[in-house]
Amino acid sequence: PPVSTQTIYVRAVDDVTGCFTTTSFIITVMSTEAEIPNPLTNCDDDNDGHYYFVLHNTITLNEITNGNPNITVTYYETLAQANAGFTGAQLASPYFNVVAYNQTVYARAQLITFDCYRIVELELNVIDGPALPQGDLLYSQCEDDGSTDGFVEFDLTSYEISDLLAVIIANGGDVSNYTVNYYTDIDASGNPDLTTLINNPGSFQNTSTPDQVIYASVIDNITGCESIQPIRLNVDQLPEANYAQEHKCDDSVADGFTEFNLVDYIDVITGGALNVETTFYTNQSDAESGSGNNIIANPSSYVNTVNPQPIFVRILDQSTGCSTVALLVLHVDPLPTPLNNQDIIAQLGNNGVMEECDGDVDGSGSIAEQVAEFDLTLWETQILTGNGPGVELGVSPAYYTSYDDAVSQMNIIPSPETYTNTSNPQTIYVRVTNDGTGVIPQTDGSSCFVIVEFQIYVPIPQITISGNDVLCVDQNGVPIETATLPVLLANVIPAGAYDYQWTLNGIVIPGAINESYTVSQGGEYAVTVSGPTNFNCINYASIIVNVSGIPDNFNANVTTNAFSDSHQIVAMATSSNPNTEFLYALDEAQGGEFSFSGIFNNVSPGIHIITITDGKGCWSEVVEVLVIDYPHFFTPNGDGVNDTWQIIGIEGIPISIIYIFDRYGKLLAQLDPDGPGWDGTYNGHMMPASDYWFTINYVEGGNPPTEKEFKAHFSLKR
Repeated sequence: PPVSTQTIYVRAVDDVTGCFTTTSFIITVMSTEAEIPNPLTNCDDDNDGHYYFVLHNTITLNEITNGNPNITVTYYETLAQANAGFTGAQLASPYFNVVAYNQTVYARAQLITFDCYRIVELELNVIDGPALPQGDLLYSQCEDDGSTDGFVEFDLTSYEISDLLAVIIANGGDVSNYTVNYYTDIDASGNPDLTTLINNPGSFQNTSTPDQVIYASVIDNITGCESIQPIRLNVDQLPEANYAQEHKCDDSVADGFTEFNLVDYIDVITGGALNVETTFYTNQSDAESGSGNNIIANPSSYVNTVNPQPIFVRILDQSTGCSTVALLVLHVDPLPTPLNNQDIIAQLGNNGVMEECDGDVDGSGSIAEQVAEFDLTLWETQILTGNGPGVELGVSPAYYTSYDDAVSQMNIIPSPETYTNTSNPQTIYVRVTNDGTGVIPQTDGSSCFVIVEFQIYVPIPQITISGNDVLCVDQNGVPIETATLPVLLANVIPAGAYDYQWTLNGIVIPGAINESYTVSQGGEYAVTVSGPTNFNCINYASIIVNVSGIPDNFNANVTTNAFSDSHQIVAMATSSNPNTEFLYALDEAQGGEFSFSGIFNNVSPGIHIITITDGKGCWSEVVEVLVIDYPHFFTPNGDGVNDTWQIIGIEGIPISIIYIFDRYGKLLAQLDPDGPGWDGTYNGHMMPASDYWFTINYVEGGNPPTEKEFKAHFSLKR
């Protein structure tokens, strides 16, 4: 019963007097009559084991209170919270379970009129819905070939097995346990709008393009749980595929076959699209299927097999997987057929050389011009005739001074009938272009061209000057009597009787009209040669004769004191002739290299040879210098190397005496400066490996000389 009462009687006795009295009170026991409710069960919407549960639902409340309106129910995550009845710990409704799939929460049933309560458990269960792929699904179809409206048929039933139910199938599920329907819209609660059911899922045509979202409803026939999966239907456009044709001129073989770089046409065919892959085929069906047959393995160097030839280009959009086929037609156009270079040499001029001789073309009178005026069109008819019976129609010539200009049609010779050469000899390039000239009706031609060449030449002698190009002079600039004066010789090809004129620094040397000239001063010498038959045909050559010679003064000395930490030698030579420079080398015989600096640092002790020269063969001297120092160690082991210790270069300074001490200051030896040195013994006994000290008294240069004492130590090694 919800309420029960009982009367309790009380007797109170005074322990001193024995008097007593009685009273009574009533106790009441109240019951909440709370019952354990049925579990709450929900289908999961994302199969993560969590869901929002409505705890304060009418059914569960009635199950707990038995319909008693005097009972309030609150929910808690733990039993301790429920017993304490903490207001801040009460669960909100709806409640998102924190334990996946199965969690127990605690309901506190509290009497409103009395402070009585009861705790009951409420089980929360989450049931997985049909397991579908995470995120939105994308079902893409390529646009139908030849169509550009963006509408295609989608087979949703096939996609259902391959993608929509793929997780269920992968987990071993039986797809027959599921019911799938498709809708084009959902309602505000996220459930399918039943009025938009797709009745033909096997051949559904999208109603908006390029994207349309439909909704798949997958119901587990056993649990009744439903999962809604959006599917984005996407129509991918086919890659751009433009028709193209390429005309290329035949190569030198002239057989109608030449090499094409098919890669060069990709941008034209694809419209410059990015992220596309192009493959070239010689067969259309293979290109459409993308098979490995009849594929062109090396499209960058493809030689056509027929002329003209169709090439089928498969264009694959790598981002969508859509492909289409474009047509590229290759044409090989014939070349003009003028005289080739070999025929020009064999048939025209002096072995293909057009000659003119004029040494005064601009009236200046200079005999060093080597230029003439040429009519380059003199051979035009013969060149254009080629090997045919007459002038080839449809072609025209243009004249250039470089092959590259002829190719690029830059810097054309504007007046080939009156052309003055700019070098001698000079090559003229004739570009013969198929431009439709002379063809009736007029045509643009193929623009194919052939470049042939011939030479123009102002006949002149070929000259070189031989002879010594150094004049040796003394300190006054006068040629050295003992040196032979340079003789310059003009060497001329071909041999013959020529006129000569020598100049010095551009000024004619009177009487210098022979093939050789003896030089007596430095400068630039030139010889002009004319002849041998036409003395208007001239040439010249030049040579610079340098001046060099002997110094006014030279020396080489050690600039540092004896026994310095680092030694320096300075060599110097001077000349009043500004054109004379000197080179210096330290110990040339041991590999020392020449330089313009005569300063040598960190020179080792001992005798050194300084070589001073003008470097032109006019003068050279050697100077012996002595660097004085002492060895920092010696090894008296009888191998003939460093067996004794003695001052290096001792002959260079006066030394009165040399004393050797051990580390404690004991005198071990007194050396004769002219003797062999110390052998590392004392009283006939070998001294141990250690450091030893020495003192010398010597006189060093200056005026007057200075007497000095020097102390240092060295090592004896064994």
